[in-house]
Amino acid sequence: MEGIRQCHLRDSAALINYFAWLEEQLANGVELDEADGAERLQQFRASLTHLYIDGTTDVTRTLHFKTPSAHEKRCFTRVLQGHISIDSAIFPDGTSGYLLDVLARRALWSDGLDFRHGTGHGVGAFLNVHEGPHGCGTRIAYNDIPLVPGMTLTNEPGYYEDGKFGIRIENVMLVRKADTLHNFGGRGYYGFEHVTLVPMQIKLIERSLLTHLEVEWINAYHAECLEKVSPFLAKDSPGLKWLQREAVSI
Repeated sequence: MEGIRQCHLRDSAALINYFAWLEEQLANGVELDEADGAERLQQFRASLTHLYIDGTTDVTRTLHFKTPSAHEKRCFTRVLQGHISIDSAIFPDGTSGYLLDVLARRALWSDGLDFRHGTGHGVGAFLNVHEGPHGCGTRIAYNDIPLVPGMTLTNEPGYYEDGKFGIRIENVMLVRKADTLHNFGGRGYYGFEHVTLVPMQIKLIERSLLTHLEVEWINAYHAECLEKVSPFLAKDSPGLKWLQREAVSI
């Protein structure tokens, strides 16, 4: 488990360095295609030694480099609410990802929106990025495999409009034992520990849609990003400055 935590810290630093570079390139009018971006990201990852020697990473962030519309912000916030709901879930032993999937969709459903892919999958430790048999989604087969401590699971709700935009927020999590006030039936209760630490883009968040607890989650997550990833970024580097600007309270 510690190897998984450490590789995600290094990968988060690489992605933050990449986002700082990408933002600067676009601001200067540089035209980039996907191949250009992928090559530069690989360079950032290669600069962090032994990036994958202790784990496998999987992460998605959605960024807007101009001014998002009210509709885009609302859609992003609904996806973020689903992400927070999964991340914050506490559930009894025997619960499957099939049963938790609704948490990722509830906020989207309230606006009549949805996504057509699974909410999460297992991730191997220095193995396959998609590794079962457990997962989180609407596939009934997921109900056969309860989530237990030691499993990895991605948390990746999204929303997409053909030809317009796409949104996905993805972290890797570890299933862990939860410290609950009670233990009904002596079953034991579990929760999640996120190991991906890359800030959410503030300008895409419609704060008025959030509950107090959701605001607290975002602020705590950003504080954790700043605390844990800063040591992996060079002093006065564009990546560190980007992190300090983005990992703020809302």
